Amino acid sequence: MFPALPAEMLRARDVDAVAIAEHSGLRSNSDDEVLVVAAREGRVTVTFNYRDFILLDGQRRTNGEGHNGIVIVNARRFSNSKVGVVTIVDTLEDLVRSERNLTGIVSWL
Repeated sequence: MFPALPAEMLRARDVDAVAIAEHSGLRSNSDDEVLVVAAREGRVTVTFNYRDFILLDGQRRTNGEGHNGIVIVNARRFSNSKVGVVTIVDTLEDLVRSERNLTGIVSWL
């Protein structure tokens, strides 16, 4: 759901980030496959898609499977406008810099 710009902006700030739009092998994958790849790569998944990812978190917990963390961005609080993207990037950078372990956690922005 995110364009490549937020990931590019995070990398410019020395934050390791990749957008699905930049990851050609993931563009057509299911949300669950995205979580699997993110876990394999040691990445947290950031999304606006709270409905599907809350369900996936519950399914993965039930099945004893984990994930590296899911950050759900509230579309009412953060927009996809230029100002909104900068705010999202600032907030994600703060989250990364806090060094909080998000493994298995769903966080809301």
